[in-house]
Amino acid sequence: MSVAAAIACFTLVTFGPLVPQYTAQPASRYALTAALADHHTISLQRYDRVLGLDHALYGGQLRSDKAIGQPLLDVPVYLAGRALGAEPAAHRRLNGNLGMWWSTLWSSLVPFILLVVLMYRFARRFVPDEALPAALALGFGTMMLPHAVNLYGHVLAALFAFGALVVSEHPAPSTRRLVAAGALAGLAVAVEYHAVIAAAVVFVAVALRERRRSLWMLAGASLPALAIGWYQARAFGAWWHTPFAYYAGQINGTTKGGYTLPGWRNISDVFAGTRGLLYVSPIVLVALGAAIRLARTTSGGIRRQAVIGVAVTAVYLVLCAGWSGTPLLEEPGPRYAIPALPFLVVPLAAVWSRWRHVALYASVIGATFMVAAASTFILVQVGHTPLAYLRYAVQRNFATNLWAMALGPAGVVCYLATVAWSVRLLVRTAHVDRTREPEQVPVA
Repeated sequence: MSVAAAIACFTLVTFGPLVPQYTAQPASRYALTAALADHHTISLQRYDRVLGLDHALYGGQLRSDKAIGQPLLDVPVYLAGRALGAEPAAHRRLNGNLGMWWSTLWSSLVPFILLVVLMYRFARRFVPDEALPAALALGFGTMMLPHAVNLYGHVLAALFAFGALVVSEHPAPSTRRLVAAGALAGLAVAVEYHAVIAAAVVFVAVALRERRRSLWMLAGASLPALAIGWYQARAFGAWWHTPFAYYAGQINGTTKGGYTLPGWRNISDVFAGTRGLLYVSPIVLVALGAAIRLARTTSGGIRRQAVIGVAVTAVYLVLCAGWSGTPLLEEPGPRYAIPALPFLVVPLAAVWSRWRHVALYASVIGATFMVAAASTFILVQVGHTPLAYLRYAVQRNFATNLWAMALGPAGVVCYLATVAWSVRLLVRTAHVDRTREPEQVPVA
């Protein structure tokens, strides 16, 4: 078995059976998918009883406050689930909602698996021996993991944005590659608007090397851009009107929000606040430090990836510091920065052997919090520390599990046995893989 297959097996076996609770973020996405699939409309009037805080209003009509990308791509998955017997999204089931679990599996967890595998395969081009621990650390030791087990858009956007980089990073990219990279970048933006940061950095990186040929990326991005414009015109009256401008849910007593230039306190909160990277995902800081160091001290393909990683991550952290939603996060970590994390995998892999102890320590800290958040309940009260996730675990407030739903208490034993088997399989496969000669892949 290949390492990629072992990663997929471990992730599906361990996190695939977890059935997340019905919360406001997933509800807004799921309702829009159902409206498109069941009623061929973008109006959410039929779903007023299942929506939470996350919704928008335009002309007195309920709308989703999310981008169109993920809900639209989820329509075939939703219809398949309905054909298999899943309840319609208009039925509000807070626990054991198999319809939402089905959409989460295909719209969030499977993209997470593909992303971790893609990070591993891409880092392997540059640092064959340390690609796997770097990819696993960024996947399972950061806020990426719990958001992959719940129906958020960040992981899918990260997959598309990082995919654009991987496709375009070739010594002589063909026109087809550039068009595909543009399409992936456009899809990332269609899923999460802030992914325009990663898309823009990838475009600049291609333009600096390919000059006018980089315009093929814009051609590839045109179809996703048209989809965004079509939806916003239909839902909010004009193609340039974004859903968030019509947000109608009250957060902290107000519906107002947006971006302001961050002060020092805002920036320090992103790094060391109750949802800061130092607290819940310290491996991100290790990877960012590696990228900064390598951008100054090395050359060639690794330096190029380090510069790209620093550029994407730095802008994202400034975004998180100035965004009004950051202080009100109920989820672990500054989740808006998730699409930046894969861009740090090559720098992290490049320093892993030299920084092994600090990298392992940071990974274990992050994984402890993130596995707890993924396997219990992703939300804690605003201002509370992520220690709440450990408290959930100690109190055994775990998420509903398909095994337990089917077999009762015996299902828990079966679940743990399959997890242990998948861990052993991954460890053994990785050990065998390290003894093989690395494949020869062109390095950009």
